[in-house]
Amino acid sequence: MTVQIYEYPAVFYYEKHPLILDSFSVQVCFPDFKRKGFISTVSGRNRVEALACAQELLESMVEHFIHDKKTIPDASEMEKVNLDRGINICEAAPFRIEIENIIYEK
Repeated sequence: MTVQIYEYPAVFYYEKHPLILDSFSVQVCFPDFKRKGFISTVSGRNRVEALACAQELLESMVEHFIHDKKTIPDASEMEKVNLDRGINICEAAPFRIEIENIIYEK
């Protein structure tokens, strides 16, 4: 059986919590799926939790496209990823933004 590897850039937005001092959350977005109209954002209380949620989300999105026999979007080159989400979840802009490829093997 052949293993298929799906690898997509995910953007991590670190945002200060507006009500809790010295607290932050990490929002993760998959721009390639967002462009297809898919809800492609998850969050976590820290990077580890956000990464785990992002991996689960990627798996769900790929499986949804396969199940519905839709064309899975091509992955963007990391250098060409648009970092602007168009919204801020919190009142302030993110204090840090990172991009990392997330992999789902099927």
